[in-house]
Amino acid sequence: MSSRNLLNLALLALAAVLALVIFYQPGITPEPAPQTVTALSGENIKRIQIVRMTRDPLTFTRHDGEWFLSGDRELPASNFQVSSLLAVLQTEAIRSYPVDTVEPETLGLEPPLATLTLDDVRFKIGTTDALEKLRYLQTGDNVFLVSDRYQHLINADWPGFVSRKLLPANAGISQLQLPHTTLSLSADNQWQQSATTDSVDTGKLQTLVDSWQQASATYIRHYQPVNGSETVTLEFSTAAEALTFHIVTRTPELILARPELGIQYHLQADMAGVLLAIPAE
Repeated sequence: MSSRNLLNLALLALAAVLALVIFYQPGITPEPAPQTVTALSGENIKRIQIVRMTRDPLTFTRHDGEWFLSGDRELPASNFQVSSLLAVLQTEAIRSYPVDTVEPETLGLEPPLATLTLDDVRFKIGTTDALEKLRYLQTGDNVFLVSDRYQHLINADWPGFVSRKLLPANAGISQLQLPHTTLSLSADNQWQQSATTDSVDTGKLQTLVDSWQQASATYIRHYQPVNGSETVTLEFSTAAEALTFHIVTRTPELILARPELGIQYHLQADMAGVLLAIPAE
């Protein structure tokens, strides 16, 4: 074998050794895996309870894979809010301390600002530290410093935990009664406008119904009673009970209220044209 071939083989061997060194980094200790406050996941949790110093307690229960906020009437819960509650189980701990090495009273843990219980796992939520604004969180005999994602949990009123979707999941609308017209689903599953001789494109009627089916609020608040509001009533093929929304206002935002539930849905003003009128040409 020529000297040139030997040199090429040596260079190839050296390159392979360097690649192995870069990949395995001998002598360098790998970064430890992040510590989480528990080793549990939220997949099997069935019940969530929240007790707070400044707000009413909340209870969530899971039925058939869906979460509901308990109360005088069960309401569909916000999936986003429930997911943020379940995420506490896998929250990354920046630092941790045995509870007997700290003073829980000075950390807002005794009494806690809020207590979150996921089935049988209990968390106490305290104040934030002055320097890093990390939140004190206690479970069992350990206190953790974690990123502060719990202010809403401490302060938010119960309407903020309700699903922002206007209609129940998989609700099949059969009639939509607006302030100035009514849409009905015919026997051959075609939408028609009642009490009118005008010819209306059925595709536009379907678009209006689909908009209701998919509509979500920007946020939800307590119902503020008003005098003499217009209403929208929906009937469903999949449920015996009709739903009625009271139109509180159309500007500067569209507000649709469910007085019997004590809540009102706040939507962007342009949604009035989407939900309350047949689409224009």
